[in-house]
Amino acid sequence: HYLLGDTFNATMNYRFTWIARGFLAYDRLTPTTLDDRIQTWMRDTPLPAQFAQMNQLDSHDTDRVMFACKGDLRRVKALYAFALAFPGAPMIYYGGETGIDGEFAEDGRRCMPWDSLDMELVNWTKGAIATRRDLTPLRVGTYQTVVMDDAQKVYGFARTHNQQTVYALFSQNDAPVTVTIPDIVGNWRDALNGGESISAGADGLTVTLADRGAAWFVKG
Repeated sequence: HYLLGDTFNATMNYRFTWIARGFLAYDRLTPTTLDDRIQTWMRDTPLPAQFAQMNQLDSHDTDRVMFACKGDLRRVKALYAFALAFPGAPMIYYGGETGIDGEFAEDGRRCMPWDSLDMELVNWTKGAIATRRDLTPLRVGTYQTVVMDDAQKVYGFARTHNQQTVYALFSQNDAPVTVTIPDIVGNWRDALNGGESISAGADGLTVTLADRGAAWFVKG
C-alpha cells in the first residue's frame, strides 16, 4: 500500500533479496516456487513501482552476498546477473563487486580492501553492468517466464522492449545443463559471457549453461 502513488516511489525490495537468494544462494526454491513468488510480487506491486524498486542482494542490515553463497563465486555472479536482468533498479552494496564478506550485518560493514581488490570479480561486474546499460529491454522491458525446469534446476525469463528481446537463464545445478527456450527462431549469442552465435532449431533455441551459470541471450 506504500506504492500506490501517494507515499513512496519505491522501497528497499527485500522480497527480491530473499527470492533471489532462495533460488541461487540457498537452493531452497525450485524454479517453480521461484516463479510463484515472482508472480505474486508482480501482482502485489504496481507496474511503475516495479521498475523503481531498489533490488538489493545484501545491505547494511544483512549478511553479505559472499557469505550467503558460502564463498562460491559462481553463485555470486549468478545472483548479480539475476539482479541486473530483473525489473527494477539493481543495487550493489559497496564492496560486493570485490567480494567483501560478512556473516551478519555489523560484520559486513567492513572497510573497502583497496590494497587487495578481487579484480577478476570487479571487471566481471563492470562488464555485466555495461552490458545491461546497452540492452534496453533489461532496463525497461516487459517480463515473461520462458523456462521453468525443476528437473534441470533452470529458470529463465524474457525481457522485451520495442521488438527486442533478451532471454535471461539461470541454473542452480552443479553440473552443466542443456535447456531449450521454446518458440524462438534465428541466431542468438550470450551477451553476458561473450558467447558465439547459436542458431535456433525447430523446437527453439537449445543452449548449454555452465554449472551454476547465468546467460543473457540476444539476437546476433
